[in-house]
Amino acid sequence: MNDNEKYWQERSAELQFCLDNNSTFTTTVEDLRQEIIFLKEERQRLIKKLQEIENLSKYAWEQVDRNPAEAKELLKTIHAKSK
Repeated sequence: MNDNEKYWQERSAELQFCLDNNSTFTTTVEDLRQEIIFLKEERQRLIKKLQEIENLSKYAWEQVDRNPAEAKELLKTIHAKSK
């Protein structure tokens, strides 16, 4: 578990405490900073995933005429990665 995940796990516990005790939950500057970190990491993860899908798609397209069975398997892999 990275620091960002640990932070949000702790904040989730604080939020649940506030809900259970009918008290106020305040968003902090650190919440915003951690959200930015999370969004940057998520953006990088998605870019990498899209690049993998793009590369597999190009290769699958090349295989359509030469090796349809391999192209079919590549399309299954692309579908799995897209989830």
